[in-house]
Order: sequence, then C-alpha cells, then structure tokens
Amino acid sequence: MRQRLLDVLVGLAVGVLVGGGFVSSRWQRTFASTYLVQTADQAHVAGEIAAGRAAELAAKIRGALPAYVVALDREFADAEGRCWALWAVRDAFAAAGEEPPAAIAPTLAGLPDRGSCPPPGGAPAGAPG
Repeated sequence: MRQRLLDVLVGLAVGVLVGGGFVSSRWQRTFASTYLVQTADQAHVAGEIAAGRAAELAAKIRGALPAYVVALDREFADAEGRCWALWAVRDAFAAAGEEPPAAIAPTLAGLPDRGSCPPPGGAPAGAPG
C-alpha cells in the first residue's frame, strides 16, 4: 500500500515537472516569436520613414487598423489595456485628419474617458496614451 502511494506521488511529481517544462518552453517560444516580429516590424517602419515613404506607410497602417479593432472586439473584449489601444487607433485617424471607417466608428465613438483607459501592464515606457 505504501509503495503504491509512493509510486502515485512520484508519478504525479514527474507529470507536473514534465507538464510545467512543456508549458514553459511553449510560452518562451511564443514570446520570442512575438518579440522578433515586433522588432522586424519596427525596423520596417523605420526603413520606410527613412526612405521617404512615411505617408504611404501611415496610410497602409490606417487601412489595416479596422481589422485590429474587429479582433479586439471579438477576441480581446475583456483584455487589460483594450480601450487604451482603441484610443491609439482613434488618435491615428485624428492625426491624419480622417474619420474612422464606418465599420469601426461606433466602437471608437463609444470609448470611455481616456483617463479611465490605462495601458496594459508591461507596456513600454513612453507608450502612447
């Protein structure tokens, strides 16, 4: 009886260690991939600006923003920093002197006061807001 209990406990401990190692390695790979993509994206933006294509780049980015807003509404409705990100989208259109597309205008028009929309934990210093 004691031996079986010990075997079960050892089995559980090994399972927890293996499972934890797997989850940890997946998380590290996901974080690394996200970080690499963000680094390449920032480098691309800097290259486009340096090449004198800032206006074209900004227009492309604004064109993609509605899909991000839809994803925020669909997949990240309760995410910390969601309304902060939506304020950034609203600001991008305002800076360009453009009205947001009709598909996202109601979402952006219904944002709470900016002061009640802090950035998510871990946002870099100097993040828009």
